[in-house]
Amino acid sequence: MKTRIGLLAFNLFTVIILLFHLTGIAPIRFLTELEYKAYDARLRVTLPGGVDPRIVIIDIDENSLANQGGWPWPREKIAKLTNTLFDKYKIEVLGFDVVFPEADDDLTLLKLQKIAKSQDVGVEVQNLLNETSGDEQFAHAIADHNVVLGYGFDSNISSVSVGQLPDPVLKGLDTKLTKAPKANRYTANLPIFQEFAAGGYFSLLTSVDTDGIIRRVPLLNRFANQFYEAFSLAIARSYLGVDLEPMVLNTSEDATSNLSELIGLDLGFTQISIDNRSSVYVPYQGPSGSFRYIPAADVLNQTVTNPEDMEGVIALVGTSAAGLVDLRATPIQNVYPGVEIHANVIAGLLDGTFKAQPEWVRGGEFLLILALGLLLTFLLPLVSALWMTVFAFGSGILLTGINLYLWTDSSFVLPLANTLVLVTMLYFFNMIYGFFSETKSRMELKSTFGMYIPPEIVDQMKGKTGSDLLVSERRDMTVLFADIRDFTPISEALNPKELTEFMNAFLTPLTETIHHHRGAIDKYMGDAIMAFWGAPLEDNNHSLHGVQAAVAMKQNVIELNKKFADLGWPQIRIGIGLSSGPVSVGNMGSEFRMAYTVLGDTVNIGSRLEGLTKNYGVEIITSDSTVNAISDYTFFELDYVQVKGKAQAIKIFEPLGPTSKLDITVIERCATMGEMLNCYRNKDWSKAATLLDKLSTLEHHPVYDIYSARIKQFAANPPQKDWNGVFVYDTK
Repeated sequence: MKTRIGLLAFNLFTVIILLFHLTGIAPIRFLTELEYKAYDARLRVTLPGGVDPRIVIIDIDENSLANQGGWPWPREKIAKLTNTLFDKYKIEVLGFDVVFPEADDDLTLLKLQKIAKSQDVGVEVQNLLNETSGDEQFAHAIADHNVVLGYGFDSNISSVSVGQLPDPVLKGLDTKLTKAPKANRYTANLPIFQEFAAGGYFSLLTSVDTDGIIRRVPLLNRFANQFYEAFSLAIARSYLGVDLEPMVLNTSEDATSNLSELIGLDLGFTQISIDNRSSVYVPYQGPSGSFRYIPAADVLNQTVTNPEDMEGVIALVGTSAAGLVDLRATPIQNVYPGVEIHANVIAGLLDGTFKAQPEWVRGGEFLLILALGLLLTFLLPLVSALWMTVFAFGSGILLTGINLYLWTDSSFVLPLANTLVLVTMLYFFNMIYGFFSETKSRMELKSTFGMYIPPEIVDQMKGKTGSDLLVSERRDMTVLFADIRDFTPISEALNPKELTEFMNAFLTPLTETIHHHRGAIDKYMGDAIMAFWGAPLEDNNHSLHGVQAAVAMKQNVIELNKKFADLGWPQIRIGIGLSSGPVSVGNMGSEFRMAYTVLGDTVNIGSRLEGLTKNYGVEIITSDSTVNAISDYTFFELDYVQVKGKAQAIKIFEPLGPTSKLDITVIERCATMGEMLNCYRNKDWSKAATLLDKLSTLEHHPVYDIYSARIKQFAANPPQKDWNGVFVYDTK
């Protein structure tokens, strides 16, 4: 009982620890990271795959650098790239995942400017000086087309901001409505680009999750009490030509309360739910390569394959060249191009396919852990290991199935790891407890019954303690007594060492035979064995098992005599008595010594029948109560007797074997013996003698001589009129 209470306490402790983790009272990093892994696994299993044709990546790759020169390229080349994409290939929006914080370093122009200050120059040089700079060319390219520039925010308070920020979004909205990343400085583009550009947007990819894996990205950033939109959000809005409106939830019942929260962004055609950090889950299309890559050199050289596929698309300028590539860790791949993360988010904004966590998730998970934890805490200790496994695995499969259904059907990201950890921990705790508890129980049972019964029966006593089984009770059982005939001369013929070896050689195989037939050893009494069937576990076929054991013991003696002959030991004969009926069974004895044993008339009859085997010249005698409990088995009736100490007469039999396996002549002999006994008990001496002579011609049996003598005696001196055929024994 104490250990069961301890298990319940441990189960409840596990539930409480998980609840503390969920509420943030005592967060467990391992569980948080496990939840991340569960998200990653679901994401990988359900990736849609394919290549999105609406977004292409203009790749500054190794071949482009070899063809066009090393990075950074002159701004006039960047301007040419921009103009070519819009004018030649008719793209819709161009986004630069590159920051331009410094002026173009045109060394030739600087040298000419110095020369012009010191001496007169020709007209050609003056014309060169009057040419538009690369920065101006790029700025005009930006102004003439739908171009989105990126920049980065930084939380470092000691560094200095560079460049010029664009106008913020959601002007007038309180930045305290969200826990979106808050910046202290920025690295933005040159004012000339900001002056000509339609806008500029932060493109720095930061991980919302603590393990550094980019599963979510913020759509908003806070700086100087203003909101700034993400690179991907700005591109999607430019592509669609829509405004941005906030979705604010008042978290208080008081309409005038300031307890509000920014829960989403309205793009006009769709509404995007965001978490408390203004982030969304990246709707990954697939592994790297889910978007078409076009080398930047092919654009500049106007040699793009299938140029018609670029019309009306969103183009993102990124780089895969060594030393320039922006690589991030994602749930899909540990090394994933940052520009493709932007592309995935843009695709999600266009389609509105973000997965989200509903507001009720935190409370729902808390209630689920509490309810499921309490259910399993009190249920698992009550069921078997099989049902425990069924409940645990069934719960795990059901939870996972519902979770995946909501993931795919409703795009809900519901926590999974915590509930699976709860089920797994409670399952293993209870299985381990059950294992050690059962081991302890088996050790107790084996300690109590190991000397009495076979190990396989001990193994069947699952869930029962020794004290339960030792309680005395009245039960129908079969009792066996076996004894060596004429043991005194045998013991005198052997020295003590030989006698010990002799007894061990005799008792061991007979005990094994009793155990094999599900019997229990009550005690050894010198050269005798007492055994019983039907306890400590009930046995509905105890009579049959007892008879089968007795017949097998008879065969054991035949094999033992062969072995004893080789050793020069005396030959042995045994007598076995079997009786079935009600007995008292339990742990009996005194304060000094106890024994698990049986008592009652059935036991006494079994002992008397063992003694009668000498009188009838047979190895085995069973009572009629044993015979009546067995079907499809043939017995040879020996007599109708009243044993010493018993007022009621019983019929006694010799077991021959299963009826279906006996020769027909054996069965006919048993029938003739029954007919002879009928005549004998009805005092028809003449017919009884005739039938007895017939039996004697078939085989010799010692019992025939007994009845021949009785018939002659009764024919000469008839018994009393009330005689019913019972033979009374006055001795044991």
